[in-house]
Amino acid sequence: MLGSVSFLDTQYEVHVWNGQRLGMRVCIDTETTLTPFHITPSLVTMQAFAGKDVYYVPKDQIKRFFEINHDSTFILHNFSFDFDVLAKFLEGEEVFYKIIDEHRVLDTAILYRLYHLGKIGFIPPRYNLALLTEKFFNVELDKEGQTQWSPYLNSKLENIPQNLLEYGALDVIATYYLCGKLESLIKPLDSEGTLLSHDIQVKGEYALNRIFKNGIGFDLERRDALLKEMNQKLEDEALILDLYGWRRGLKGMKSRYDQICEQYGIDVPFTADGSRSSKKEDLEKFQGNQFVDAYLMYHEIEKATTFIRNI
Repeated sequence: MLGSVSFLDTQYEVHVWNGQRLGMRVCIDTETTLTPFHITPSLVTMQAFAGKDVYYVPKDQIKRFFEINHDSTFILHNFSFDFDVLAKFLEGEEVFYKIIDEHRVLDTAILYRLYHLGKIGFIPPRYNLALLTEKFFNVELDKEGQTQWSPYLNSKLENIPQNLLEYGALDVIATYYLCGKLESLIKPLDSEGTLLSHDIQVKGEYALNRIFKNGIGFDLERRDALLKEMNQKLEDEALILDLYGWRRGLKGMKSRYDQICEQYGIDVPFTADGSRSSKKEDLEKFQGNQFVDAYLMYHEIEKATTFIRNI
């Protein structure tokens, strides 16, 4: 046994995990090295709690932990951070994609924001675990321990100071009970039974976290080839428009556009200044007209090339 901690007048023992299946709802948390916010830190410990004892999972047993608890729903506070850390340690994200796709994540940070939005009407700017634990349980968590794990990156669990192990144990216990509290608060607001769209928010949060960390890849050679193709198409449409006397950038094209509409029966509505509308939704009613088709396609390609060119 690594020790014991007290939360809400209940004592919980802290153990090293040794292959136990913990149940259908398991809260997990990680402690990590200290790094800049845009860099994924290294895993120091992972702890788990399912309502009885707290277990620190030896790092060489983490893969086995997820295999044994393969159908559990995992409760976390800011799951995208912990999953990112664990994916880096395990050198693969497949297990976490599966957990997310099977809706086996409950994130208390997301639940609180959804509850606050539904109840109060806006998303709160602060929702860290210490704040919510004090708010809902009147229990103060010591957050100074959050920055003290780096020296123990390669340490055995038995060699990590007792105060840090207790800190980590209390975090995972608090998250577990916070989840239950938030679910009960959300229930009266949840007419569709979706926890106020929690599963959708989980997927969005994970996707945005991956984009934030990795960026969006783009094939620059393919961009140049695509841009060449689009510029040729733009020239083709410009030649058609030129037959009607309309050229991008020349003086008087607004009046010429109005004249073309009058001449060819393109009865788009007038705008506030007395000219004819050139909005896409107004022109689409007249598709099949050569000028309208070329005009719409020209502007669509022009917008697309502007976006691609700036990459």
